[in-house]
Amino acid sequence: MKIIAHRGFWKKPQERNTFAAFKLALEHGFGIETDLRDFGSEIVISHDIPDQNAVTLKKFLRLVHETNTCVTLALNIKSDGQQQLLSQESLLKGLNCFYFDMSIPDCLGFRNHKLPYYTRFSDIELEPCLYEESVGVWLDCFGSNRLNIEALEKFINDGKRVTLVSPELHGFEYRSYWKSLLSFFRSYPTVAKSVELCTDYPLHAKEYFCE
Repeated sequence: MKIIAHRGFWKKPQERNTFAAFKLALEHGFGIETDLRDFGSEIVISHDIPDQNAVTLKKFLRLVHETNTCVTLALNIKSDGQQQLLSQESLLKGLNCFYFDMSIPDCLGFRNHKLPYYTRFSDIELEPCLYEESVGVWLDCFGSNRLNIEALEKFINDGKRVTLVSPELHGFEYRSYWKSLLSFFRSYPTVAKSVELCTDYPLHAKEYFCE
């Protein structure tokens, strides 16, 4: 299973989505989940409304090329209409990335531009939109820390990659979720290659699942 560091590998919340957090994640071999918005005429990394201090997408991608091009980049679309700029960004070529969390109308634009996107499934989103042409599923849960084994099995059997959202991202206890996931992998060891875990604790997750 691949580990994705939520907004980079950080120790303090104020370090999230910083250049230092991205560098540390890449050096440890973790994937990165981060947030994309448009600012002026370019794309920047920012969870909230950006300003001139936001890290640009180009600077982030240069770091990936310099450090580790093998990791997964989960690119969370926070504002609509970025498809044209993304399709023209040469630094994205050859990287293992996918886009997710955009609005449904905006997702159509990603499909039409043939950009790799993940659809969503959760306890409140029971029908993943544009499922057939998606390359994977962002499997979330907002109401509890229960691992939805049934949904996970279905998506894997359909040939989809699946990124699981670890419960601590929503303020829940995560150890029981990880325990259920590890038990699932022990029963079906070959499916782990299709699964990624997005977590605030990437180093702990690597140690836990490698054991």
